[in-house]
Amino acid sequence: MNCMRVLFIAASLATQATWATDQVFVDFALKNAHERGFMKCDAAIKEVFSNVGGKDMRVITQTGLAADSMKMVAVYGVPGDAVYAEAEFRQSGAKCTYTRTSTIVSTKSCTAELGELPAFKYEAETVGVTFTKNAGGVNRILLPVGSQGCATVFLVNGEV
Repeated sequence: MNCMRVLFIAASLATQATWATDQVFVDFALKNAHERGFMKCDAAIKEVFSNVGGKDMRVITQTGLAADSMKMVAVYGVPGDAVYAEAEFRQSGAKCTYTRTSTIVSTKSCTAELGELPAFKYEAETVGVTFTKNAGGVNRILLPVGSQGCATVFLVNGEV
């Protein structure tokens, strides 16, 4: 299993941030948000991107339709071991809510991927797509890609 994949999966299984933070990436993400005039949700941005790393990264920041929201798209990792992530942040009173969707593509079948993370329990299958969830509330969706590959999508939400 690749390093970025292991780091991301470990973070997805955790219910709180207990892994090392790549401060360079976190600072890069915060800088992008601030450059677009979004000065809210710094703690949520730090939490969402606290488990990223690798030798390369890219962030695209889009302000939302309202001044209280923002969307970030990030790609990070190393060649052949990359994670694609989308995160949306919204300030609501003193709290900031967020959603994060992260995708990892593998050359393994979805059946093989299903067995790799026993913490995720099978919930359903619809049109060949498998839905699983862990005890911490993280959803994992396994989508077949091509004849043998699998895209694994992790869905997380939270509030800071």
